[in-house]
Amino acid sequence: VLSGRTRLVPGPAAIGFCTSAGPQDCDATFNLSTGLPLKYYRNYPLDQLRLTITRVVLAVHGLGRNAQGTYNNLVRATSSADVLRETLIVAPLFGEESWGEEWKAGAGSSHDVISSFAATDQLIMAMTDPNIFPNVREVVVAGHSAGGQFTQRYDATSSIESQRPGLKYRCGVSYSW
Repeated sequence: VLSGRTRLVPGPAAIGFCTSAGPQDCDATFNLSTGLPLKYYRNYPLDQLRLTITRVVLAVHGLGRNAQGTYNNLVRATSSADVLRETLIVAPLFGEESWGEEWKAGAGSSHDVISSFAATDQLIMAMTDPNIFPNVREVVVAGHSAGGQFTQRYDATSSIESQRPGLKYRCGVSYSW
């Protein structure tokens, strides 16, 4: 249990970091406070102490819901920039079976138990837990296309910064025209 509200169900144990987003490699499930599971891809487990992490990146997929591809792209970029070892990358999957078409606007799950924005807040709280990642200094929420729409709307409405003061928060948005 993290923060008394959220229970993590980790995927297979990762030794070092995970750079291959195959089904048995980098995926895990995050159980939201409502009990709804949220699948995600990550390069480090969210429940194991990691002193090297100084930056966390939450990457939001586009309309095609390709969280695995989004994750793979970020792993390549951070690896090329030689910052993979200090960067926690998490790419949630707002899958069709649990999230309606309006997930990108912060709408609730198909069962209306939690919004996609509240789910993101909970995920970021786990990613910045000082008991697990005590050296995090920066939080980046990034998205492409529909994920970019999500990111802009999330940034405009979220109060996550007040929940973890002292961290630098940034959003990155990209679109294809």
